[in-house]
Amino acid sequence: MSKNSDYYKELLQLSYENDKTVRGIIRFSGLSEFFRHFVSERVKDIRLERSKTFFDELQKKEIQLSEGVIKSEDFLHKFFITFRAAINTRQREKIEMFARLLNSSFENNPIEQVNIYEDYLNILDELSYREIQALVLLDSFYTVPREDDENNNQWVNKYWEEFKDKLQEKINIEEENINDFMIRLSRSGLYDTFSGEYYFGATKGKGMLTPTFEDMKSYILDQ
Repeated sequence: MSKNSDYYKELLQLSYENDKTVRGIIRFSGLSEFFRHFVSERVKDIRLERSKTFFDELQKKEIQLSEGVIKSEDFLHKFFITFRAAINTRQREKIEMFARLLNSSFENNPIEQVNIYEDYLNILDELSYREIQALVLLDSFYTVPREDDENNNQWVNKYWEEFKDKLQEKINIEEENINDFMIRLSRSGLYDTFSGEYYFGATKGKGMLTPTFEDMKSYILDQ
């Protein structure tokens, strides 16, 4: 027997019956839209599992939201666009990042504002999981000591070859593809390739993380 949209909504509500905030979100968010009758049972089951991953991560911060906040236009908009991105994501870890981004928007920071939140959500949505892994890996090299008289290129040169080795070892990026891979990352605004005075003698694709990455890291990584 085919299960209707409300069946999945009720099943999720039962899964979080002890969490008033999550139950309220499920109740008022229009979540049934994602389990419509013309979606196959297999797709519904996959979306249910991804929904649980999303809500499990969402409730970790134990944020208490009033019914008024949950029913507000700003909240429902942020939830809807985030949930839609999450259940269309295969990688569990990235689904959890969407939940952390939404949780972060309840705190006193710039992404409280809907327009700014949309920007960061779009950045996360457009990144592949391997690209996120590469950015996080590069960030791990930022503990390398830097001398006062070193420019950016000189400092990056200290760890760039080891970083490339790790990209091949941990993320399975072939050496001949690394430059192109890093250049593509610059579209996100989280990474900026060297040009101008740093370009001479530098490897294509070499660059640095941006302040926007630092913000994103604080919003989506489990630290």
